[in-house]
Amino acid sequence: MIVRQRVYAPAAVRQLIYKFNVQNSTFIEQKTEYLDGTSFSIINFKDTEPSLIFDFAYKLGGIQEYLSKVNQSWLPIADYPFPPSEK
Repeated sequence: MIVRQRVYAPAAVRQLIYKFNVQNSTFIEQKTEYLDGTSFSIINFKDTEPSLIFDFAYKLGGIQEYLSKVNQSWLPIADYPFPPSEK
């Protein structure tokens, strides 16, 4: 399943997906797209179980709401590291 969602902080989505994938042995992928100055995340859940998709969506919504209130663009690096860069 592929979902396209408007997000406040695309970098935080990358951080959350990386941590979620490591913790749950999933293979969720994300791309960021900008349309008219608005950021969208395109999230590919692949074969992720529906219960994990629900858990991820709940966490993502809470994190995006929190970051917009505190005016931050990413999550604490110690708790939510960025994925290693691909070469």
